[in-house]
Amino acid sequence: LEAGAVALAPSAGSCLSGGSCASVQLACIGDQIGVRKTISEPSQLPEVDAARRLVTEMEWLRSLPASAASLFPRLLETTDTKSAVGYATEFVPGYTVAERIVHGRLTAEDASSTLTFALKSLAGQLYTAPPLPGLTGAIEFDYLCRVRRRTRAIQAPPDGTCEVMKQLIRADGVVVNGMHCAGLPAVLRILSRAALGAHIRVGQPERVHGDLIL
Repeated sequence: LEAGAVALAPSAGSCLSGGSCASVQLACIGDQIGVRKTISEPSQLPEVDAARRLVTEMEWLRSLPASAASLFPRLLETTDTKSAVGYATEFVPGYTVAERIVHGRLTAEDASSTLTFALKSLAGQLYTAPPLPGLTGAIEFDYLCRVRRRTRAIQAPPDGTCEVMKQLIRADGVVVNGMHCAGLPAVLRILSRAALGAHIRVGQPERVHGDLIL
């Protein structure tokens, strides 16, 4: 990867932060530099969605319509075996909006303009695109099904385990930074209303990130 007159090449163990349960590395893939996310021995992990999450991400990237392909890193390789699951995308150099804000390199007005541009691009090039046939079914149609499945997994251990988290997800109301907010049961009841279905399920499979839905 050339940056001006400086040539940068990742070492064999160039680990990156993030990735939830996956290892994330900067790697040479053919003649390109990519970011590889991998989970080894996925069946041994206690996290209910660890391997499923990576498979879903792979399918999501594969299903991108041509109109939205330029908005995301290109998929370079995939792995889906009993011993490992993962994928690699092209490395896109640059700082995130959050990093630029934290380091004082972006004003509130610039940040707002950047986010507005990003959301408009997603709305115009991705969310309105028709679904693609031939997916393996790894992508769930309803994000709320995923939330309920993870909630059941948290509540499954015997009493005395994860009690604080269990109480939080069962509460109809919680206080966050001094503000009274609806709890998970109340939020799920609201989002399950038929009138909201069209706004939550955008296309098939869903292409809206869960955080945007919530």
